[in-house]
Amino acid sequence: MRYMTLVPLKFTNKELHPGEIFTPKNKDAIRGLLAEGKVRPLSEVMAEKYRALTDWLHQFDLTGDVLPELYLDIQDAIERLDDAFYREDLPAFQDALDRVRLLFTEGLFRCGRRVAIKVWSEPLQAYLWVVETDQDMASLRSQVSEAIYTASEIRKLRGMDKDS
Repeated sequence: MRYMTLVPLKFTNKELHPGEIFTPKNKDAIRGLLAEGKVRPLSEVMAEKYRALTDWLHQFDLTGDVLPELYLDIQDAIERLDDAFYREDLPAFQDALDRVRLLFTEGLFRCGRRVAIKVWSEPLQAYLWVVETDQDMASLRSQVSEAIYTASEIRKLRGMDKDS
C-alpha cells in the first residue's frame, strides 16, 4: 500500500515533502504516522477525489441525446480511472478525472449550458474564472485556485478603474 505525506517527513536516508507519495519499508512504523495524521493511504486520497467528481457530476442533468456521442470516450476515461486507482497511480488517476470532467463539460456545452470560462485578466495579470450563476461558482470553487466571478459581477467590475 502507498501513502501520501501530509507534513514534511525525515527518514534515515530520505526527506519527503507534503503531497509526496511513498511505499513504506516498515509496515509497523506507518501505524504511528497514520495515528498522528502525518500520512494518508493513497487509496483514501483517490477515493476522496472520486467522490468530489461524482458530487460534481450529480449537479448536472445531461440529456441522453448528448451523451451517445461522448459515451465511448467517457467509458474509456472511466476505465483509465479504475486502472489508475488499482495501480495507485495518482498522476494517471488525476488525468482520468480531468478527462471525465472535460467530457461532461463538453456535453454540457452541447446542451447549450455554460459552466465556466477561464480568462486572462490583463489588469490583474492573472487567470480568473467567469461563471453564469452562484451555483456554478460553488461547484467550481473546490476545483480551482483562481478567483471566480459571476458574469453579473464582471459587468459591474468592467467600469471600475485599474486601481479599484
